[in-house]
Amino acid sequence: MKLLIILLFLVVDIYALEISSQSQAVNIAGKQRMLSYRMFKDHLMVSMDNNYKNPEGDIEKSIESFSSTLIALGAFSKDAKIKTLLKDAKKEFDSFKVMLGTPITKANAIESLDKTIALRTVSHKITIALESVNKKDENGIVNKSGRLRAISQVIASLYLLKTMGVESPKINKTMKTVMGVFRKTLDTLKSSQLRDEIVDKKLKKLESIYLFFNVMNDAKSFVPTIVDKKSNQMFKYSDELTSIFVKKMK
Repeated sequence: MKLLIILLFLVVDIYALEISSQSQAVNIAGKQRMLSYRMFKDHLMVSMDNNYKNPEGDIEKSIESFSSTLIALGAFSKDAKIKTLLKDAKKEFDSFKVMLGTPITKANAIESLDKTIALRTVSHKITIALESVNKKDENGIVNKSGRLRAISQVIASLYLLKTMGVESPKINKTMKTVMGVFRKTLDTLKSSQLRDEIVDKKLKKLESIYLFFNVMNDAKSFVPTIVDKKSNQMFKYSDELTSIFVKKMK
């Protein structure tokens, strides 16, 4: 009940975020994809009575970040299509917040996952729409690099569902899809003209994480704490990498 009250009455500072470039807009819109699954992952942890790294507090921060980004993107973009998508995102987000007020169980886990996918999908559409008008990034590098942040949270979420004992073809199908995108994205970034020594080092670390998850998926076994560590590293390196690409396009 306490969490639900927080979710319904959380006040967002609308002046906390200002967007100064198209590449930055793509970057923060892309983060919404990550936040969709991060909130879901944290809600899974709360539902499992796992307080490691204060997931309840992280949900509050993610809600505020998601809300302020919607407002900032609305102020930045004058594109009619993006305006419509932002309204769709607000609608999905409101539904998602209601879902956060109910603990996830084996019985409702897939329904909760579907709501997460819906929020992530509209966030992805916004990112792609912003990318399409970004003349400084014709190859969509910021979007592709930023997408790895979301994948890190997807992987962590899917393994938490397995820990909970949830079984569904959707979990395996989603894991196969995101691992394919992970591989394709790494290959694309490796061929980018924006590469330098720092970029290469981070790509090497991400390659190592990809190989780890690939082997673990094939083995069909995992250690939750290691999954958490690796997914957090993946988020860190991909977020740093995306920030580098955004700076290169100013």
